Amino acid sequence: MKPLIVGTGLFCLDIVYPPGDAIPSLYAGGSSLNVACILSELGWDAKLIGRIGDDQAAQYLLSDLDSFQIDASSIVLDAETNTPMYSETFNDAGHQFQRKCLQCGAPSPEVKALDGATMEKAIEHLPGSIQTAVIERDGPGSIALAKASKQRGALVYVELNRMNSEAECLELVSYAHVYKYARDRCGMLPAQDRTPYVPLEIETQGKDGLRYRCFNGEWRHVAPLENTRFVDAAGSGDWVSASVIHQIARDGAENFESKLAQIETILAQAQAEAAENGKYIGARGRLYQSRRVQQANDSCPACGGRSQRIPV
Repeated sequence: MKPLIVGTGLFCLDIVYPPGDAIPSLYAGGSSLNVACILSELGWDAKLIGRIGDDQAAQYLLSDLDSFQIDASSIVLDAETNTPMYSETFNDAGHQFQRKCLQCGAPSPEVKALDGATMEKAIEHLPGSIQTAVIERDGPGSIALAKASKQRGALVYVELNRMNSEAECLELVSYAHVYKYARDRCGMLPAQDRTPYVPLEIETQGKDGLRYRCFNGEWRHVAPLENTRFVDAAGSGDWVSASVIHQIARDGAENFESKLAQIETILAQAQAEAAENGKYIGARGRLYQSRRVQQANDSCPACGGRSQRIPV
């Protein structure tokens, strides 16, 4: 029987403009979504729970998920909002993300998370056994999923990039087996001396690698791997997460703490997976070598309107 990952958080459409004037490629995006797709490729079942717009961007997003056999039946299509969009472009300094469509200038809306009641309905349809839950936003719905997943034997993996409510953020982290965040996001999260006890805490540090600590002990550093064919850093943290989960959570939270004895080796392997994806454009570009990539025409992926590309 395949292990199961459930995920919630930001689900968006990544509009990736390769260097030059090539037609942009369209990918489903968001950390928990990317982790689910990577693990699906590694033999996991995956289910996503969340909310997006009922628009053209949503159709691109769902089509991409379908190619990875992701269960999207608990993703709510909301006609009163739009699907978030992130445009990625490249220059000599590297890549940058902009929260708007570069075709028409439409700004990207904020993610509209599921409320607690809607999440509870989705939880009713979850199986009795879950191996891992990946949660990247705080809020009542995320807390409900973390609690329910832990009760079902899951390893709860919280990966935050912003905080909406400190109280809800701290409550969410209190359910976590693993708490991961990026160094450049620390100022958007509770101070480390405020966070609850977490068995494994990981801070990614971009080109400097990452550091971790177990049981609130001393921080230990894992150096980055040199990548001589580096193209795009997008998604590196998601590859680290997926690799860590694949190595430690195929049996859920069972024997989790004993596996931490090998965590430095596990994290080094995770860094290697991230470095390999860095050779390709896109957060999951490595997975599209034998899979069709959706491409935009000259119309906005959100509204379908046609417009000249806005200069970056």
